[in-house]
Amino acid sequence: MTTQKKVQIFFLKHKSGRELNVEAVTSNKPSENEINATEMSEEDFLNYSSLKLLRKISDKRDLFLGDGGKKHPYSSLEHVKGKPFVVAIAPFDNDLSFSQNNTAINKVLYGVEPPKQNYDGTFNVKKSSHIETYSGDKVKVGIFTDDSFKEISAVIFSTTGMFGKAILQGGIDCMVKSTRYRQSNIVDFLSNEGAKKLGIAQSKLSDTHEVISMRQPLDDIVFGSDMHFCKSSEYTETHLDGLHIYYNPYAEIPLHKNIFQAHEITHNFYDTSSKEMICHHNDGSLVSRQVFTNKN
Repeated sequence: MTTQKKVQIFFLKHKSGRELNVEAVTSNKPSENEINATEMSEEDFLNYSSLKLLRKISDKRDLFLGDGGKKHPYSSLEHVKGKPFVVAIAPFDNDLSFSQNNTAINKVLYGVEPPKQNYDGTFNVKKSSHIETYSGDKVKVGIFTDDSFKEISAVIFSTTGMFGKAILQGGIDCMVKSTRYRQSNIVDFLSNEGAKKLGIAQSKLSDTHEVISMRQPLDDIVFGSDMHFCKSSEYTETHLDGLHIYYNPYAEIPLHKNIFQAHEITHNFYDTSSKEMICHHNDGSLVSRQVFTNKN
């Protein structure tokens, strides 16, 4: 990390020789009039969470450009010039921030709303171009669907790198509820699992470890999820589990796709031709996780 000219920014060098700069930030609780997320509707919670993320990302873009009269903008620093500029962000703005998963950041960056399931089991995904605030103002979202934030190469995001991960990696006894994405070749799935495992299935790995699985076919793959509820002693999670990277297709200096290649990381892209978000999950990617501790 460098603190040149009183600026704190992570300067990273990959083993390939590629270099990039990462600025880390969190969306935090307001100092006054704290929001009670439990009293908000699902739509209001999503919009509130999205606005908090958007404002922090916008602040970092302003610091890069020097908007607001900053004497030494990031873009003027020699170790920043000509290299990808990445914002790493996590939400801590209310007690339920972890529950947004990636719905808010999808909306902020790619203008994608959470999918809604149709009666036939298919999913419908709507897109948004703005959020309407309580005061009636319209705030633009989908900032990676054009060149308005071309200075930011990518965003690193996670809602699982919070206190729950510290509890688990600290070895504290608790109960864990986690959901992981699952995907396999349809031939391998039918050979190893069988057609009876399509749909929803429930199983027990032990007296204290229950798994609810969902599988459905799509072309030549079978995909779905495994939801585990178990003791922490029956659960493992790496430091990178739950991490997402969102690439800006309009970035002036793109982040190379091979910089971050750990299996746990989900890579997200926006196709400028089809106007669609594309997610590259690996089998076993962590989608969400909650921990439940004994108050005693």
